[in-house]
Amino acid sequence: MVLVDWAGTIFSTGLHIALPITAALLAANLALGMMTRAAPQLNIFSVGFPITLGAGFLTLYCSLLYLPPYLERFW
Repeated sequence: MVLVDWAGTIFSTGLHIALPITAALLAANLALGMMTRAAPQLNIFSVGFPITLGAGFLTLYCSLLYLPPYLERFW
């Protein structure tokens, strides 16, 4: 039973860590989808990949400030 409890805690912690980045990437992809629908001549592959990559790294950089206290509480 302890092993199941640990697995749930690890899964929950991983979800809490990944959720802000996932939400930011979802928002970036939705915005790129609307841009593609509005301007079909825009090549989504040449524009979308750097924007998505930048949004992911920016969100990761901003969320690193809040990560150490959460991980200390987890340990």
